Parts: sequence; structure tokens; C-alpha cells
Amino acid sequence: MSGRELESYWRGHVEAWKDSGLTLKGYAEAHGIGRWALGRWSRRFAAVEEVSAPCHRDGPGAVASLNNSPEPKLGRRARG
Repeated sequence: MSGRELESYWRGHVEAWKDSGLTLKGYAEAHGIGRWALGRWSRRFAAVEEVSAPCHRDGPGAVASLNNSPEPKLGRRARG
């Protein structure tokens, strides 16, 4: 099985599991697949979706910065 075929196979199982209402263990046992593999693929797909989600930094609900001053320079104080 190629990488794309493998990903497609597991994506189908992850989506079917989430739609099934079964526990991960229950779904895996019912379909004869490894529960650890199903969990690992589920986490992998969730991580990819989180990383590829668009950033809404400038969208509605974004909080404007109230401090527009530059960062203070750290160093020794002048003695006086």
C-alpha cells in the first residue's frame, strides 16, 4: 500500500469511528484493526488539521495591542 493509500485507509476509519459513537477500542475490535494504530492516526490527523487551520489574528474578535511602545532595552543603569 502506498503512503497515500495508507493515509486514505486510516482517514476513512478515523472518520467512521468518530461518526459511529463507539469507543476507540470498541470500533477497533468491531473492525479488526489495531486500537493503538487507530488512535495514532487519529492524533496525526488532528495535529495536521490544527496546524493547517487558518489564523484569524486580524479577524473578528482579535484583540488589538494596547502597548505600541518599543520593547525596553535591557542593560546597565546609569549611576547618578
